[in-house]
Amino acid sequence: MRIGRLGAAARAAEDDESGCDRSVDASHGGRRRDHHAYPEHLYDLGRPGDLAAWVADRAHLAENVLHKPLVVGEIGYARNDDRFSPRAEWLSESFRLVDEAGVAGMMPWIYRPWDERDDRHGIWAWGPNADETADVRGVLKWWSSRWAGQRPAVQLAAVRDAAPDAELCASDLHLVAPYTEGTWEALAPDRWRVSVFPWALAEGCAHDGEEAWAEYVLLAPRGDAPRSLDVTRMGAARSGPDGLGIDVAIDGIGVGTFDGARRFRPAEEGSLADAFATDSRLRWLRLSTRTPAGAAVLRRFTAELPSGDADDELVLTFGY
Repeated sequence: MRIGRLGAAARAAEDDESGCDRSVDASHGGRRRDHHAYPEHLYDLGRPGDLAAWVADRAHLAENVLHKPLVVGEIGYARNDDRFSPRAEWLSESFRLVDEAGVAGMMPWIYRPWDERDDRHGIWAWGPNADETADVRGVLKWWSSRWAGQRPAVQLAAVRDAAPDAELCASDLHLVAPYTEGTWEALAPDRWRVSVFPWALAEGCAHDGEEAWAEYVLLAPRGDAPRSLDVTRMGAARSGPDGLGIDVAIDGIGVGTFDGARRFRPAEEGSLADAFATDSRLRWLRLSTRTPAGAAVLRRFTAELPSGDADDELVLTFGY
């Protein structure tokens, strides 16, 4: 579930490089839906209660559109961001809001050992930073005790009674920028190569049996449409006898199919021009498949620990 998604088909936002759209992908065998929440990437937040509409909108999409329980897989407040001080108060209000909305769980980011790096989102139970986060730990302890049973019921009428096409989040709470991935290299004045670490901060992913997808955001060096595209590598993926069948789309337009190393089949003529029709450097890259071999590749990117091998990259080459 990509809810609060930015990019291609988006409404205009204050930042002219991005917009915001709400998009839901059904994965029929999944038992829950996951969403990550970093309110520091929202604007116009003045107090914890301002998160109410944002939480309700995501709970509504899970409850009334997908009919699945929602888990907030990460929520974090930066220690060095004065907007979210005191951090314990913001976190406590977040738990209260998701509790009212019937969210099935929420995992705060991030517990750190005392000798770990000085993480801007860190929560420490011991060590030199433990006293600083004592109030945050108290909030987590209280809510852990409350949630030690079944999923809370949906108490919020705005969520419980919303029609499937309802939008509960005001436009001024939309995100202003996505995470972008990839390292760009100029091979020639008219050729660019981008290497993406596929375990990076994917903007969305799902895998369910023989069906899987993953999505990344690229910030291209130029906004015009390329003449050609070649996907030369997708991690350490090896093609099977029938190919991998991993479809590649940019900004929602299919541009080809990856069947294995150096086995990329471009889509029909004109697809690249359609995919790059908007004059923007921000591009959404989506990989999807319905083949067992292809799903195994994408599942590895989203469910296994990274190998750290330099060959385990996603590599695309654009010709202009």
